[in-house]
Amino acid sequence: MVRKGFLAPKGKTRSGFELNGGHVDNADMVRVDVFARPDKKGRDIFYLVPIYRRQVMDRKRWPQPPNRAMVAHKPEADWTVIDDTFTFRFSLYPDSYVELVQRDGAVTEGYYRSCDRDTAGIILSPHNDRLSRPPKRGVKTLLSFCKFQVDRLGAKHEIESEIRTWHGAACT
Repeated sequence: MVRKGFLAPKGKTRSGFELNGGHVDNADMVRVDVFARPDKKGRDIFYLVPIYRRQVMDRKRWPQPPNRAMVAHKPEADWTVIDDTFTFRFSLYPDSYVELVQRDGAVTEGYYRSCDRDTAGIILSPHNDRLSRPPKRGVKTLLSFCKFQVDRLGAKHEIESEIRTWHGAACT
C-alpha cells in the first residue's frame, strides 16, 4: 500500500527514467567511469560517467556503456557526450582510494564513497573514518586525479591505466 507520493514541481526533472507512463528513480550507482580531455592549454579536464545497476543488468537496452558525463545542475539530456576525443582513465567503485590535487596545490585523498549527479562531484572519506562525510569535491578542473591500489600493509601504488569494461568485455 502506498501511503505517500511525491509530485515534482512543474518543469523540474528528476534523475531516473520513464516506465509504464510513470517515473522511476535511478537505483544505486555501481561505478563511475572517469574520462579526461585536455583543454586549450593542455591541462586535463575530468568528466564523470555514472553507471547504474539497471544499466548493467539490462543488456538489451544497454548493449553499449553509457556515454554521457555529468554536468553540474543540468538535466541528463544536456550532459556532455563522451566521444573519441576523451581518454578513459579508470573506474571508481566504492572504497577506491583516490588523490585529488586542486589547482591551488591543495591535496585531498581518501576513499571514494559516492557521487552526486546534481553537482557532478564526488564524496571521499578519510582512511581512518569511514562514517565522516566531508563536502563534495568537484573534479572537472583538478590539476591531478589519481587512483591507487592500497596493499595489506598500507602502501599505495598508483594505477597507471585501466581498461573500460562493459558486460564483462573490454570496450573502446
